[in-house]
Amino acid sequence: MGHPIELSDDKGFFALPGVISGHPEDGKGQQLTNAAADTNTTATVISGKSYLVTAMATGGFLFGLSTTATVANIMWACPLYQTVLIHIDPVQAGVQKGGNVTLNYQTNANNGIAYLVELDEHSDN
Repeated sequence: MGHPIELSDDKGFFALPGVISGHPEDGKGQQLTNAAADTNTTATVISGKSYLVTAMATGGFLFGLSTTATVANIMWACPLYQTVLIHIDPVQAGVQKGGNVTLNYQTNANNGIAYLVELDEHSDN
């Protein structure tokens, strides 16, 4: 019997084709809100984990590991009504795997709402 094919990025992290599905961790979702456009806001995520983020209301979201008020710090963009995969790399975050990381985000429109869903880690067991 064949084995499933797993896609990965250039660093070996699991990558989803089209980013339309995943294996979410039960009870680990977060709603992200931002009342004012172009205002840096934060959420706590875990180093070494991957997340799906879906922008659901009024505008797109920009994400980074430092303030998104500085354009050079923006690492991920999620357009309105789209889903993107983000991975919190421990080296980039400067935190050991499993440590808490501040995820910075902003919206390009007032009253933005998105959902951040932590994905389950792959296991060979």
